[in-house]
Amino acid sequence: MNATDKRAMVRNTLRTLANAVAVTAALVTGAAAQSYPSKRLTIIVPYAPGGQFDFVGRKLAQLLSSTDL
Repeated sequence: MNATDKRAMVRNTLRTLANAVAVTAALVTGAAAQSYPSKRLTIIVPYAPGGQFDFVGRKLAQLLSSTDL
């Protein structure tokens, strides 16, 4: 493989990487613009109250309800 082929391969790789970054940025921007969820969520913890899963569920709900996410 000569130097011209190597330069072409690097150029194609960089072009593909730039396209992937551009597509990813466009998808992330579109997803960030959505205001999901627009209504209240219900978290169901199918275990007894006062147990470790109840504690984790309550902490998770508290974290999700905070506005600084």
